[in-house]
Amino acid sequence: MTEVWTGFQTMTADECRRLLAAADIGRVAISAGALPFVLPVQYTLQDDHLLLRTPGHHEVGDGIDGQVVGFEADTIDLDHGVGWCVSVTGTVHVVADAVAVEPVHRWFSDGVVLALSTDVIVGHRVAV
Repeated sequence: MTEVWTGFQTMTADECRRLLAAADIGRVAISAGALPFVLPVQYTLQDDHLLLRTPGHHEVGDGIDGQVVGFEADTIDLDHGVGWCVSVTGTVHVVADAVAVEPVHRWFSDGVVLALSTDVIVGHRVAV
């Protein structure tokens, strides 16, 4: 890890992947109607991809396949002043077999499943 400024450290890609594997809710940033749109997603890390399951009522449509998107997940403990944040940028592809990612909550049960490469991954630890 490299300290960027006091209490804020850049993590390695391997550490980012380990932290992503331990969580299951994040946010995906897409372009919808030429405007940015951020949507909560359920996700799982599978090899070098994130599988993102969206909620059913949202702006993700047929045009999402092949788009470059941003993804972010984090865990922040304000009481103890520690946490982490991981961002991924890459191309998404619609996964035809949506049952590949079981929903953790009914909110995600009828959404679209996307596969996102983790080739561009950046993370930071925070301690204040």
